[in-house]
Amino acid sequence: MSSFAGFKNLNFLVAVVLLFISSCDGKSGTVLNCGNKFLDPGEECDGNQFRYSDCESAGFTSGSLSCNSDCTIDFSQCLPQNPLCGNNTVDEDEECDGTEFQGLSCTDFGYQSGLLKCLPSCNFDISNCYGNCPDECLLGEKRCQDNKIIVCSASSDCNGWVKSEDCTLQSAICIDDGYGNAVCASGCQYPCTIEGISSCSDDGASRKVCTRNDENECLGWTFESCGDYTCIELDESNSICDLPCESSCDPENISLKCEGSQIWNCTEVVTDCYQWTLHQSCDENFTCSPVNFSCIPQGSGNTCSDPMIVSSVPFHLYGSNFNADFTDDLTSDATPYSEGCILPTSGSELWLEIIPDENDILWIENTGSHPLNISIKTECTADCIASSPNNIIYRVPSMDPVYVYFESWDGAYTSPYNINISTVDNLTEGSECTANPGEGVCEEGTICIVDYTSTTSRRCTWVFEGNSCEKAMETPSGIFTSNFQGLTDDWDAGIFEDSDVDAFFSFTPSTDATFQISLENTGFLTNLYVASDCSNSSSVLFSQQSSGDISTELYLVSGTPVYIIAEKSNPPYVKENPYSFNIRIMEIATTETSLCSDLMDNDLDGFIDCDDSDCFGTENCETELNCDDLMDNDLDGLTDCDDPDCILNESCVEKHGIYEIFTADGTSVDLTGYTLTFTPSGLFDYTLSVTEDATVLSRDIVDSIPVYDDEVISLDLPFEFTFYGFNYSRVYISSNGFISFTMPESSLPFESDVLLFTYHIIAVFWDDLNRISSGDQFDILTGNDDNEGDFWGITFLTREYNNSANILHAQLLLYADGRIKMSFQDVSVSDGLTGISSPGGGEIPPPTNLVP
Repeated sequence: MSSFAGFKNLNFLVAVVLLFISSCDGKSGTVLNCGNKFLDPGEECDGNQFRYSDCESAGFTSGSLSCNSDCTIDFSQCLPQNPLCGNNTVDEDEECDGTEFQGLSCTDFGYQSGLLKCLPSCNFDISNCYGNCPDECLLGEKRCQDNKIIVCSASSDCNGWVKSEDCTLQSAICIDDGYGNAVCASGCQYPCTIEGISSCSDDGASRKVCTRNDENECLGWTFESCGDYTCIELDESNSICDLPCESSCDPENISLKCEGSQIWNCTEVVTDCYQWTLHQSCDENFTCSPVNFSCIPQGSGNTCSDPMIVSSVPFHLYGSNFNADFTDDLTSDATPYSEGCILPTSGSELWLEIIPDENDILWIENTGSHPLNISIKTECTADCIASSPNNIIYRVPSMDPVYVYFESWDGAYTSPYNINISTVDNLTEGSECTANPGEGVCEEGTICIVDYTSTTSRRCTWVFEGNSCEKAMETPSGIFTSNFQGLTDDWDAGIFEDSDVDAFFSFTPSTDATFQISLENTGFLTNLYVASDCSNSSSVLFSQQSSGDISTELYLVSGTPVYIIAEKSNPPYVKENPYSFNIRIMEIATTETSLCSDLMDNDLDGFIDCDDSDCFGTENCETELNCDDLMDNDLDGLTDCDDPDCILNESCVEKHGIYEIFTADGTSVDLTGYTLTFTPSGLFDYTLSVTEDATVLSRDIVDSIPVYDDEVISLDLPFEFTFYGFNYSRVYISSNGFISFTMPESSLPFESDVLLFTYHIIAVFWDDLNRISSGDQFDILTGNDDNEGDFWGITFLTREYNNSANILHAQLLLYADGRIKMSFQDVSVSDGLTGISSPGGGEIPPPTNLVP
């Protein structure tokens, strides 16, 4: 907005009142007395009497006033003029117009009260605003504005800018004289001695040039404002007005570069400042070659012998139909594949020749819905050196070209593709990382693991010491979690034939006793070995292979170590996936009495800690933790639900829930396009509302979790969430379309009402689901909605395991006030279960129709 005109003038108001009073005794007339040279009510002027003293007080910058014959002021000689001013509509360059104030009042300008007015120039008049106002400037400060000097003056309750001098009228320019003062400068007013030299003002806002004044035949500084630019000192006697120069290149390092079809040159634009300038643009169908920085034909990408050249990254290529755009089929080329690379598929290929920078880390991905395998070769006829579905990381060893090809899974696909190639940061040990490798890759020898002290909930850390027999990790008895991610050692005991990687642990018992040693919670094929010497495969005391838990009992001698080797079969993707597991080492005791808090059944009687009668009433078992075993665990004389400790235990309340079961041959899935909102209406009750609005939020995404088949992911909530009367700060996300507030026994791929009421579950759409393609992610959201408050959410985009055409695209939001919202954008899965549940006693509640 422009500067405000008008001042509070109490004397002026008093004079107007006195003039009005004097009209009662004949000394002045009314509005009908126009021409009596008195300002009567309703008159803007009369003779040489004006309600505005000059054009400036009416909001203009210059000019003179005159009085019309009807006692209205003629502002036509005031400047500047706005032809639209006076139409009672706020047009461009107007602050107000007549009675139109844009809804503003005095309080919007920092005052406490008063009457905001509009000046004839269509600028605001704050002269009748009262109370405190913010100081705009320091008293006496001078600045340039529109080639005028403005000075900070005391006005009413606060300081404000007031026009002081118009440099234009002096054929001069308003500049900062280098001492913090605005001045009108011209001619020889500021003498100099050497014609043509120049320098910058202290603030870099202007420059002064030593110029000969023809009229006075003298040398004087001519001041020039740099406007939106900055004055740059080229040397002691030369300066220019330009953007601040920062070198963006170094000609001694690299003088030319390619950016797609353009060749750029590292040029010295000012002294010691080098920037990239365009050297040449290649013609259509040509691209820049980084080998000799010349324009070469851009290949079609249809074959390895005619690859599409990628001379610089980032690189982006997209289209609506991959199999139509690229037709070559690698399977007909009979190109050999190395072990571990993806086998040829029946679809077509795109070939790229990438000329990278040495030590770059390339993130190559396809984010389109058309599934593509990505592979890398050093030559067209060479073996594959790396491959992965839809995305791959490649650490560049040299500047030699590499060939990257994208291969369609099937020639029948007609879906869009979206290929991106970019460089990512090499994150060192201790760096914060994310689940998305495209945001940075942990350096070799480290992996990105969960760490909730990090702002991203993950951090790069060295692969644990157990990567070899020599570095076996010493561990005490107990239960602990580890993973295979990043491990490389292959220990061959000659027992199980398979390709594998190993994690080594050592355990030294402190007593002669029988110990249980177990490998648990794998969900994938593993081998477990216990050996007396991990450097000698013939010293194996126990071995077993299984996709589930493996356990053995061995008598161990005090002080004599044993080695426990956990081995994952089929090791591909151990760099990308954690493959977590638990190791359990437990002394088998005759009684649980002294071991009532280690979460293990030490006496193997089927009861753990406070559920074992050996521990009843001990220090660690002073409350009735088990409320359905018909025993008085804390020895207070009260059993199970009769004990106040059990008042809210799920065993002592009825089952509660609202859910619907959809069957492939029965109830049709009618959720697409709807949002279900469950609002708590009591300790164990919820009210369901259904709206035809399936908005899925894409903002406030804080994390993305890779999707693997039949996986459970544990995450902390940003707030404490109340669900069926219990407060939770952690959730367990199943890749099969539901979350639980207690750890389920597995990902539970097969939905049922019995399992629903076994756990505290929110089922968005529970079924045996799988990722759509490798690299898919579940998006985690947190944020605040102005109307609904803090929220946490997860977006499921996945498909039915046995039918890839059936899609689930839905979002779950949990609000801090306890509300649950499920929005369904696409549910074409043939069967499943949706709803909320709380376990307890009694019968399972009947299902309901969620969408009437």
